[in-house]
Amino acid sequence: MQTVAVVGLGFGDEGKGSVVDFLAEELSADWIIRANGGAQAGHNVITGDGRHHTFSQFSAGSFRPRVKTYLSRFFFLDLLALRTEAEVLRSKGVSDPLSRLYISSGATVLTPLQRSFNRLRELVRGKDAHGSCGLGIGEAFALRGDPDLQVFPPDLAELSSLRGKLARQQDYYLREADRLLPSCADARQSGDEIGELRLDLRFPPLPRIAAERLHAAARGLQFVSDEYAGRILDSDATVLFEGAQGILLDQDHGFRPHVTPSHAGFTNPLQMLREHDSQRSMIRLGVIRTYMTRHGAGPLPTFAVAETTDGTVEAALPELHNNASGMQGAFRRGWPDLALLEYAIRCAGGIDGLALTHADRFGQIRRICRSYENLTTEDLLRAEGRERTLLLEKAIPWYEEVPPDLRAGRTVRRELLEETWKGHPLEIISHGPRSNEKTVTGSLLRRHDL
Repeated sequence: MQTVAVVGLGFGDEGKGSVVDFLAEELSADWIIRANGGAQAGHNVITGDGRHHTFSQFSAGSFRPRVKTYLSRFFFLDLLALRTEAEVLRSKGVSDPLSRLYISSGATVLTPLQRSFNRLRELVRGKDAHGSCGLGIGEAFALRGDPDLQVFPPDLAELSSLRGKLARQQDYYLREADRLLPSCADARQSGDEIGELRLDLRFPPLPRIAAERLHAAARGLQFVSDEYAGRILDSDATVLFEGAQGILLDQDHGFRPHVTPSHAGFTNPLQMLREHDSQRSMIRLGVIRTYMTRHGAGPLPTFAVAETTDGTVEAALPELHNNASGMQGAFRRGWPDLALLEYAIRCAGGIDGLALTHADRFGQIRRICRSYENLTTEDLLRAEGRERTLLLEKAIPWYEEVPPDLRAGRTVRRELLEETWKGHPLEIISHGPRSNEKTVTGSLLRRHDL
């Protein structure tokens, strides 16, 4: 019973999707379980033949015909976006992706009201924005304990009761909007987006329209009880847990307020194994780039603004699929931060192996942070809440320079990568974005060892 959990060890965008796609083929995976997050995921996969898709709700292994996806009860489901993604996948050669998708009846259903209020709240924060994607996940998380307001898959079957629940949601978010914006009653006249969103929330037919769209989008989908996960885990199937975001955005271990309302590490996969009394052992695979990135607000100690020998850092480390568009804002790069990696691994409870992506960019790295001059891992582990964020904001990286003769060529020697990330067994090295540009370098993930 082969089981691997793939988790990001950064602020997201580590390359988890490409690693999951590679493992789905390498290990002949049967199931991929989305164990956290939801529609805000952006897991980019480029197949060997050049097909590209940014997976949001379908698992990143969905290009592989045998792979089925299970969206667990920890998942935040955007039904309208799910239908759109299914059509896009069909256009890319994935035949009937919905037939291979199973959704826990305990998953949380996102609504248009939550999306609008999430965007409004983030815009009101201004320069103090949290870095939200604006899809409503934070608002849905806040309502999970209120069955009168939150929507779950069983609510989608009966249209009249769904309309009633969404009407109550509308009343709730209008009260919240009035609390946030006591002086914006006439904001529409100024034409700003905050005013537009507030008027959207006030649109009288919105609960009826949203209910009808969600009800229609749910038709034909395979909603299953949470016990279905037990059937998967009790079988002899090869299972991958696909994490979303990264451990440095985790609701418990991240740097508030720039966190996701989710356990982004191994917590949820381990809980599912325990709940279903599974006898499976799980390989904990952490994913990290050869350099740091952060999409949106929050501290990034090794943020690289200096010029490299080949121009700016942005030019030396070009980004194929992330940019500054959308609510999150800037996409920043930073030099490798092994001090923050150590913190991430400690928060994750340890890893069995490391998947290192973007090794083809390592030749452009000028310096590496191995520790901070004024901050230790223990300091970060002891701190809580905003205090932890303030510590990281003031961190002073201690750098070692990468010798120029080691910063040349697209393919970096494996020995150099192993020396740089010493103490963390490299199980996968990715020298490019395509699935055929990755190799298993350790013994832990080889098919015959599992």
